[in-house]
Amino acid sequence: MAIDLSGNSSTEIFEFNLDTLEPQLDINSPTEGMKVSETLLIDFTVNDVNLPENEAVFILLPTGETIIDKTLFEFDTSSLDDGDYEIQITSSDKAVNIATKTIQFTVDHSITDKKPTDVETTIDSSYYLIIGIGIGIAIGASFIPLAIRKKKISKKQ
Repeated sequence: MAIDLSGNSSTEIFEFNLDTLEPQLDINSPTEGMKVSETLLIDFTVNDVNLPENEAVFILLPTGETIIDKTLFEFDTSSLDDGDYEIQITSSDKAVNIATKTIQFTVDHSITDKKPTDVETTIDSSYYLIIGIGIGIAIGASFIPLAIRKKKISKKQ
């Protein structure tokens, strides 16, 4: 409460949030020291009750590019030479508490993500076809004794 020389008084209530905690960064991918050949999946979450709506998250890539406000991003490493690199993930809340994590990864173009070839796909399809035929034969064979019994009963009458 404030009172001036004339005896006028005024009361004002102020509420504020004392935030001294930095945002919590939980990195799902990449893992420290991970080896990649083409695409590096960057996947993380940020937890803080006091995050701004915009410009809360920054990803600094080895190319110098900064990705803003994305917690899921696929980074194409095909233009990088083989070697060790790092990404830096930073988050800042409204009270300017800053959390930063740096993750090292290795680009190795001699490893490749195994993708199914046409031969493997054909083999898989053939395998399922054979299983389907086998099941069909088993079901058909189970009806043969029933058909024989029905035929014998019909002859007796």
